[in-house]
Amino acid sequence: MSITEIVSVAASGATVLAALGVIYASRQAVTAFEQLTHSKDSQAVALHSGFQREFREWQKLLPPSASRIDWVPASDDERRLIQLYWELVFDEWYTCTQVSREERVQALWTAYSKGVEGAFRRKAFTDSLVIGFSQRTSYLGLSLEFKEELTRCFQNVHHGQPAPF
Repeated sequence: MSITEIVSVAASGATVLAALGVIYASRQAVTAFEQLTHSKDSQAVALHSGFQREFREWQKLLPPSASRIDWVPASDDERRLIQLYWELVFDEWYTCTQVSREERVQALWTAYSKGVEGAFRRKAFTDSLVIGFSQRTSYLGLSLEFKEELTRCFQNVHHGQPAPF
C-alpha cells in the first residue's frame, strides 16, 4: 500500500469518526434539551402547585358568603384576610414577572391576573387595596410597578375606569 493510499484511508476513517462524533453530539444535545424542557415544566408546575395550595388554604379561612359579589367583611380578621390575599397576589406577580425569565413561569401570571380581575368585581377587595396602598405598603420596593399591573387588571374589569387605589 502506498503512502497516498494510506493517507486516503486515514482521511476517510477520520471523516467517518468525525461524522459519528457529530451524530453523537447531536443526540447528546437533544437529550440535554429534553431534560432542560422537562426541568422548566417541572419548575412551572411546582410554582403553580405551591401558589394554588396557599390560595386554597387562604380560601378555607373565609366564610362561605365571601364568594358573593356583595360580601362585606364582618370583622377585622376578615379584613386582614383580604389584605393577605393581596400579599399572595403580589407574591405571584413578583415571582412570575420579576424573578423568573422562564416563559412557562411568566405565563402563569396571565392566568393569575384573571383571578385578580375576579377580585376586582368585589368591592371589599378593591377597598382593601385602597387601604393597603394608602398605608404605603412597599411590596419589596415595587409598589409602583405592582400598582400599575393591578390598575391594568382593574381597568379590564371596569372598562377603563381609573383605579381608586
